[in-house]
Amino acid sequence: MNMLLAIIVTITAFLVAYPSHAQGAPEQAAEERENPKVDEALEKANKLFQEDKLQEAETAYRALREQKTKLSTWGVASFNLGINLRAQKKYDEAIQVFTEILDSKLNDKDPGSNIMENFQNYHYKACLQIAFTYKAQKKYPKSLEYMELAHSKHKFVSHCATCDENAQKDWDEVVNAIKAAMKK
Repeated sequence: MNMLLAIIVTITAFLVAYPSHAQGAPEQAAEERENPKVDEALEKANKLFQEDKLQEAETAYRALREQKTKLSTWGVASFNLGINLRAQKKYDEAIQVFTEILDSKLNDKDPGSNIMENFQNYHYKACLQIAFTYKAQKKYPKSLEYMELAHSKHKFVSHCATCDENAQKDWDEVVNAIKAAMKK
């Protein structure tokens, strides 16, 4: 359980720290660099989340998703909105947002936000977040379904062998924790 929490915190911190349309993702990026005002709005939303001002952060993330932004900015705002919604126990809404990420044309190989992660891996992480959300609801078969989807269809992408090994190890631990919870 502690490992699952550590994974959730790590993934959350990864995207929340990333500085930088209506429902659904924009089809393509508007330009190479994001508008500085959009970057500022994302940073403000992230700060609200970190300060545990979840409702205000939710409003800010939703506003960002409605603006014309780069697809990658939409992806980060969407991911962070999903994390925020789950923190508020708005599980169905969180799953809907993560599913929009899965249905999007986000490029999983967009640059990561830190040296230890080369790529954003939006689809892989969205699968994990849906699995974590179902696990929080004790819907273990659905949780496992999304863990398997992360492992088969939306695989973790990296140039780092150690990162790949760690992702596999973490995936195994989460799957084993879900299976153990099913037996209780």
